[in-house]
Amino acid sequence: MEDLDELESSIASENASALLFSAGGNDLVGRDQQDERGVGLGRFILGYSPAHPDRPAAEYINTYYSTFLEGITDDYRHMVERLLASFPDLKIFYHGYDRAYPRWQGTWLYPALHEKQIPEALWPGVVAEFINRFNESLIALAAEHPDHVYHVDCRGAIGAEDQWRDELHGKGPGCERAAERFDAAIGRAFPLIG
Repeated sequence: MEDLDELESSIASENASALLFSAGGNDLVGRDQQDERGVGLGRFILGYSPAHPDRPAAEYINTYYSTFLEGITDDYRHMVERLLASFPDLKIFYHGYDRAYPRWQGTWLYPALHEKQIPEALWPGVVAEFINRFNESLIALAAEHPDHVYHVDCRGAIGAEDQWRDELHGKGPGCERAAERFDAAIGRAFPLIG
């Protein structure tokens, strides 16, 4: 609540017409994020089972992830509704991240995938499923507030594995492509007159 008070104050003091918002990533993969289910991404992953050696990547994600997404989406919804109540002409832009590539002994994705003994060939597919579901939940929320809330789809913007600095951060050209997607969304929300 205090963060929203501060955000509202900033929007008012700047007389801002738009908010670019990025959140949820640390909640998903942060190694310091722990609850009754465990730490980081591992909270949402089923362990490898020799009884199911052909399990597809999407089926390694447990049902708790849906609960997590509902909570994150509700947090976004609360913020959006409160800000639009205070600033009815505000345009809000957010994104749901690109599909990152896990790396051997990486910091954010590798520990959970390795700990759960997920076959390495499935790592990119498991991570892509997390990212796809996160994006889809935010797309649905944006649809609740057309002309005010814009989901910027950054999936595929960074590019192939060699376009990533590490497990979560793209190199310059990929980040520029993601920025172009924000620029396009802003252009749709604020068309030039004349």
